[in-house]
Amino acid sequence: MASDTDLILNRLATIPDVGHKLGIFVRMDGALAVVNVGDRSVAIPCSGYYPPVVGMAVQLERRLGALIVTGPSAQLNPIGKIKAGGAPKCTVTVDGIDYVLGLRSSYTPVVGDDVEINWTTGIIQGKITATPVAPDTGQNPGGGGGPFSDLVVMAEGSGSYNGGWWTNDVYNGDNNVGAWFYGTRVADALRGTQPTSMEIFLNPRQASGNAPMIGWHGSSTFLGGAVSVAFEVPVEPRSGWVALPVDFAIRLRDFGGGIGVTPSGYTIWRGTQSDGLSGALRFAGTR
Repeated sequence: MASDTDLILNRLATIPDVGHKLGIFVRMDGALAVVNVGDRSVAIPCSGYYPPVVGMAVQLERRLGALIVTGPSAQLNPIGKIKAGGAPKCTVTVDGIDYVLGLRSSYTPVVGDDVEINWTTGIIQGKITATPVAPDTGQNPGGGGGPFSDLVVMAEGSGSYNGGWWTNDVYNGDNNVGAWFYGTRVADALRGTQPTSMEIFLNPRQASGNAPMIGWHGSSTFLGGAVSVAFEVPVEPRSGWVALPVDFAIRLRDFGGGIGVTPSGYTIWRGTQSDGLSGALRFAGTR
């Protein structure tokens, strides 16, 4: 029989060695991201946001002693101003920082244009021709910003729990509870908004049996142990952008947490380490 000491050591061995740092993305070097951290540069895998935009502040996570890029350190403003033209890329200023981004073929940049940016792809979508903002009459204390769509928030991490977190992939069979985690990203992105739709990106590597059950959980990270998934609904299809109840978006906005799947059928989804879009959430709504 194992001693109390052995049981404690075995339990400690299941706790992931995780830490966080911030850096500035410089460039891709083959499959590795070159990131400035303090006064030195490091070349590390990029799993959560691929590839980042040059100059973007990114979050680094230490897992079992190794650093990886997991995504931007904060949700970036989707509105910028053209600073210098060019093709196929031009310079756009966003909140005082200059970025060199690609263009849609239908848009010719003009210095001074206010433009919309898709930070997931790093592409300037085009000139904003009409952005009316309704005056604040006091009926909406948060002010007005109009409708938005295609607001994408990447997952910070993912995993499966069966006595401990043992894999980055997301399982919903064999007594596993799988989950995606977002830290404060969703709450930050949706603050002051009223979501009207929500989708999650799923990439299965194996699927069979009944439709999986997917729901909301209240944990921002897997460091606290097993998650409790609630308000579950069946999810079909199991791949691509899949609609979820807008109530999940409201809970994520107001209470944080993430998305989880519980044992039902048998599906294995690729985790954030093998698919940077795994668990990404896409929202539409009004500000």
